[in-house]
Amino acid sequence: MKYIITIILLTFGLSSYAQDISLKEYELENDSTSVFAFKRANPLPKRSALYSAIFPGLGQIYNKQYWKLGIVAGGLGAAAYFINFNNREYKRFRTAYIQRIDNDSTTIDEFAFAGGYAAEDLNTLQNQYRQYLEYTIIFTTVGYALNVLDAYVAAHLRNFDINEDISFKATPTFQNKQLGIALVLNFK
Repeated sequence: MKYIITIILLTFGLSSYAQDISLKEYELENDSTSVFAFKRANPLPKRSALYSAIFPGLGQIYNKQYWKLGIVAGGLGAAAYFINFNNREYKRFRTAYIQRIDNDSTTIDEFAFAGGYAAEDLNTLQNQYRQYLEYTIIFTTVGYALNVLDAYVAAHLRNFDINEDISFKATPTFQNKQLGIALVLNFK
């Protein structure tokens, strides 16, 4: 039984060297479809979406729409700020609320002095900032998806013909004692 398994393993092991192509030939053959080929005249939509999904804004750079990078970076910066702020405030009010309701007179929260919040107010503020944090994460996710979608659509529309030779005209018409509108589409 050992000999049969050894023979099978050697047979399949030796046959795996059947493709004898050097790395240099492979690089020359696939040079135009390289993963980081940014010099394409017509960007590939899937690649553009993939780039934008891996790193937001990279798909816009691949599509040569550099001005959109500022919008994406600003959106990411705003999202990071609001996630950090809402998370910090949520933890702050949560800690104060837990310290307030623990029935231990030695723990004093930061809002206990100078007309601070009541326990119910701390609970309300904690819930409010948790809700803001969740909304911010949802909006960030939607923004991320829009970033990927924008890169994908922009790559598709890169070859869209916006020539002025295509015209559309609506004119009033009167035929057989009936008034109507004639729609004329011209391809010149």
